[in-house]
Amino acid sequence: MPTLHLPVAGGSLAPNTTSPLRDFPAAKPPFSRIARAAGHVVADPLADCDPWLDCAIDWERTIAFHRHLWSLGLGVAEAMDTAQRGMGVDWPTSLGLIRRNIEAAKRFYKTGGVFMAYLNGLRDHFVMVGGQESAHSTLHFSELFRLADAAGLLTDPDGAGTRKRGVMTTHGVEA
Repeated sequence: MPTLHLPVAGGSLAPNTTSPLRDFPAAKPPFSRIARAAGHVVADPLADCDPWLDCAIDWERTIAFHRHLWSLGLGVAEAMDTAQRGMGVDWPTSLGLIRRNIEAAKRFYKTGGVFMAYLNGLRDHFVMVGGQESAHSTLHFSELFRLADAAGLLTDPDGAGTRKRGVMTTHGVEA
């Protein structure tokens, strides 16, 4: 198994040897699970409106909170707030939340998925439209590599190590 020197907090490098490929039994019946957070909206306490009749959402703080949830690897069930209709969030406001979340979440979901596809040999490069691969740090991708390895998600650990090493070299880190 390949050993890469990956960045760790504090600015140093630490060796990381990939684990052998793990065999997971198929789930019966087949299913997939995605951890989602019900990241609700943040009210605007300074809005000049009747809170019983109008929606006063602090969009900047709401999306900042959702970005925090995404940074933890959680999905955000943005349409969950539609369940709060009648509790201060009407449908037009819920729709606004969904649209804002979709726009804000693009870099969190797409980049990680593309990186995993690249590591597993499903893409021949790790370059995204608009340079989105640069939206995360080398430390972030190193942790994603470690987590994917620990979870047995690298279909070819040797190939994934070679591809990760190439990404590290591109960023000026000798892995």
